[in-house]
Amino acid sequence: MIAAQAELALRAPMVSTCELPGDLDSVHTARTWVYGELEKHAGVAAVPTDVADLAVLLASELVTNAVRHTGSCRTGGTFSVEVQRRDDRVRIAVRDEGSPDGYLPKVTHPDDDQAETGRGLRIVAGLSTSHGYHCEPTGTTVYFELVWRGYDPAFPVYRYTDIIP
Repeated sequence: MIAAQAELALRAPMVSTCELPGDLDSVHTARTWVYGELEKHAGVAAVPTDVADLAVLLASELVTNAVRHTGSCRTGGTFSVEVQRRDDRVRIAVRDEGSPDGYLPKVTHPDDDQAETGRGLRIVAGLSTSHGYHCEPTGTTVYFELVWRGYDPAFPVYRYTDIIP
């Protein structure tokens, strides 16, 4: 019975959301919150430590973009971070208040040494299993997903090449 309950628990996504003020101080708060959410689901549904560390790094990049390039940085602005955990994957999404000037997330070309922005999304693109964004009239959601395979608690050592397809 316990094994069946554990199997069902892995199929149902664990979803948590946190809304924060759109200022630079919130980047640290978001990192701490994401790590706490991933750490909270230990046991059968454990996220390997190095995957959790990578998720925190990538979430930090998305949050930094939200508080630097969107309407979330205005006085009273906010953004939200959502963590979804299911089986051998975690999806993190950052929803901001959009950009008044129509700025859309973009990845800087690797040969563009003069670009002042866009490297964070290049990190997300390079280290996540999948990533993307979608726009709505009230804001933009940027997300990434990390998938790991064959997790064995007896051997919790993972290389990033195990995460990236």
